[in-house]
Amino acid sequence: MSVLLKNIYKFFISLKLAVIVILSLATISAVGTIVESKYDALTAQKLVYTSIYMYIAMGLLVVNLVFVAVDRMPWKKRHIGFVLAHIGIIILILGSYITQQRGLDGTMIFNIGEKQRWISLPGYTDLIAYSTLDGDSFKLSYSAEVDFMKDPPTLEHPYVFSVDGQEIKAIDFYPYALRESEVTESQQERDGPAL
Repeated sequence: MSVLLKNIYKFFISLKLAVIVILSLATISAVGTIVESKYDALTAQKLVYTSIYMYIAMGLLVVNLVFVAVDRMPWKKRHIGFVLAHIGIIILILGSYITQQRGLDGTMIFNIGEKQRWISLPGYTDLIAYSTLDGDSFKLSYSAEVDFMKDPPTLEHPYVFSVDGQEIKAIDFYPYALRESEVTESQQERDGPAL
């Protein structure tokens, strides 16, 4: 084995890497807790818990656990607890990643004795536009799945979509704003329908 590979191997089994990873995870989790207390769980999940920093820290933890377990080979009877603990942590991390990628996270509200078949999903990933001619009846004109929490539109990079042949640009995102809607009639006859 070359000197470089030996050094890499020593680094991956070192206590130094374990301490760096644990401190990184503690710091990221603390930031996530602060963000969650200031905003909400979805914001913390989008901005902190699924960030590249968390993925790197968790990946390094898995690598460290694998290398440390392999370094103890051949395992003896006294290593059973050590190996099972490391395998258990790796399975938990992989399971949480699979759940984060493929799972469904929602809320089901019901009172004691009630039955419920529906869940509410977080609404930060849908952009829906309605149009009206009279201000009373609305029709769905545009619907798309977006993630403005991670990639918000800006004046320089707007989110552009079309409603009834008209181009509309979303240039800002307010995740905690209260929604208000008002339809006003145009004073010019040739304006036609408005959104």
